[in-house]
Amino acid sequence: EKFELIIHEKDIELSSLDHRIKATQSECTRLSTQQTTLEKESEETKKKTLVQQDRIKLLQREKANNQYELDTLREDQNTLNDQLRVMAKENKSLEVENHHLKKVIEDMKMHDLSVNSHSIVSRCSTFENDSNISFDNLTTEMDSMLEKMSTK
Repeated sequence: EKFELIIHEKDIELSSLDHRIKATQSECTRLSTQQTTLEKESEETKKKTLVQQDRIKLLQREKANNQYELDTLREDQNTLNDQLRVMAKENKSLEVENHHLKKVIEDMKMHDLSVNSHSIVSRCSTFENDSNISFDNLTTEMDSMLEKMSTK
């Protein structure tokens, strides 16, 4: 009987160990499945992270391009404004000179001087040749510049 009791205890112990082995195997399978799932999620997360990093790089490039274009446009605007100021000064100077010449012509007429028309034309063309740009060309250029600025 003692021997049977020992055998019975060993059977119970074996049964308990089988149950613990099965439980441990089940836990191992669960953990293995969880590990596989986490590895897949980790890979997906890495891929998503790389995609987002690429998007950041593209957005940074786009931002840099836009900043360059903005800086270029500002420089162009400043250049046009400077040209407009210079042309306005030249226009004013030409208007003053034109007014002066008209006054000279009017004075000549008023004093009844005998000046032939060829002499007057000669003086006017001399003035035009001495200036860097003719009044008509200056007016045309200013109109063109103002038109360009109004379309932007």
